[in-house]
Parts: sequence; structure tokens; C-alpha cells
Amino acid sequence: MLIALSLLLKIIDSWADRFDESKYPRDFYLQTLASLSTAQESEKVGQLVVRMLQWKDGKVQLDPNGNTTVNDVHYAVGRTKPNTYDPKIHDSIFFSKRFFIWTRQVNKLCVFSSDLLDDVRERFDLWTRSSLVIPAFLLHILNPRVFPIFDQHVERARRFLTSIALNVSSVDLRIHDYAQYSLFWFGLLSDLGINVKTAEYGHIKRVDEALWAMGKHLKQTLKGKPLRCRDINEVLNTTVHNGCFTTSSPEFKNAVLQHAGNMTQSEAMEQAAKELGVHLPDSYLKYPGSHINRWRGQGFPK
Repeated sequence: MLIALSLLLKIIDSWADRFDESKYPRDFYLQTLASLSTAQESEKVGQLVVRMLQWKDGKVQLDPNGNTTVNDVHYAVGRTKPNTYDPKIHDSIFFSKRFFIWTRQVNKLCVFSSDLLDDVRERFDLWTRSSLVIPAFLLHILNPRVFPIFDQHVERARRFLTSIALNVSSVDLRIHDYAQYSLFWFGLLSDLGINVKTAEYGHIKRVDEALWAMGKHLKQTLKGKPLRCRDINEVLNTTVHNGCFTTSSPEFKNAVLQHAGNMTQSEAMEQAAKELGVHLPDSYLKYPGSHINRWRGQGFPK
């Protein structure tokens, strides 16, 4: 499927704004990822790996009363599924010197290799009976510019955009799929004019968020049915905003802060979203103050 660059940019921008940030807080991910890249002790690496697995499992939520703080923002962290993270099984590995040395080796790699998935399973006996999604995520958080996030949703988006039969679930995924996805991922970033080696990771992450949201939508829409022409048209055209604003746009942030002086923070969010045609994720209405304080810390309004 050949897509004009202008349409591709609109697709990415539109779908990224539909990413479920209330379930997967973006700033928590980015701040923890940055800390992990510079951690120099096995104890710290273990703590951050656990934190990222909790995020991946959808167990981290913005909460002013939460007992976990990242960059002065409070989060509540729930218990993960045991097959993602079980302290009785995983802590002895994640906090070990042997694991720490290996993580630093992965961090220095410059070339993608799906063989490292076997390394995760065989060297450390991790997630041997589960899909490859969590092992791939571990590689990603250790070296995000070389190993993209991989799961059933982004793979479904890849197959849609390259006219391949769609996968059904994570169980269908194989190591070969991850290798093919990485080629697609780096090619897509290049098409979008993003240099993966130098771009801010928040910029790169929006592309991942767009693919995830698109893939999840396809699963919910199709529910095992064949892909029809009208489904393709919906994904490529109908869901693209008529405007060009998202929750990341400076215009939206400035509008919210302008309205916040005359109405409640939630009302300011709703009003700015209505004016600019912005799709508003749940967390912006549930915890508006967390977003507004973050924007002020970034120097808004400006």
C-alpha cells in the first residue's frame, strides 16, 4: 500500500492522539526510560526494569495521591500479571550483577538483532512460556533506538499499511515477525524524516503510539472478519482530523491555559479541545492539573 507522505503524516498525527495515555502514561514512560539509560548500579537497573514492566502491563495511572513519583508527578501503581512480572521469580534476576552487565552490553548495541530474544529466554530463563512481546519490550527499554516496541497492535498496523493479512493476537507472533517489523519501523521513521539516532525520543514515541492505536482499532473493528474497502477508507481518511491540532500542539496548550483562568481545569480542557478539534484522552479530563502543571514547567503559555 503506497501512501503519500502528506497523508502518512496526518495518519500518524491523528492516531497518536488516540493512544490510551490514561492506561499508559507517556511522561512516566519517557522519564523512566531516560533514567534507565544512565543507571550505573544493578539495584537501580532492577528497580527501573520493574517500573517499566508495570507500565507495559497497564498498571500505572496518574493519581495525585499515588505513592510513586516520577519527575514530581504522582502515580498509582497496581499489581502486574504474574507472567509479566512476579517478584518471587524475577527479582533475583533483575537485581543481579550478571543481569546488570548484560543490560549494559545491550545498551551499547548499534544494530538490531532478533537473536537477542533467545538470549533473554535462554541466558536468564525469562518468559519462556509466554509470547515474545515482553522479551522484546525488555530489549526496547534497554536500547530504544535499536529495538522498537513490538506487540499484536503495532504488528497489525504494519500488516495493514503493507497490505499483508492481519494477525489476530500476540500468540500469532514469531521472531521473524519482529525482524520484519523492525525493518518496517526504521523505514517508516525514515519516510517521516525522523533520524532515529538523533531525534528526541518523545518524537519517536508518537509514531509508536499511532501504530498501537491504529492496530487496536483494527482489532476492535474487524473482530476476525476480513478487511473491507470501507475499513481501509475509515483508517486512512475518516479518522484523520480536519484540522492539524493535537494535545501536543502548542496552540492547544496555550488555549487550555488561557481558559483555565475563567473556568475549571477540566472545562478548560474541553473548551480548548472543542475549539481546535482535538481528540481528548480520558486522563486530560480526569487529571487535568497534572498536564497543566507539566505544561507550565515547559514554559507555557508562550
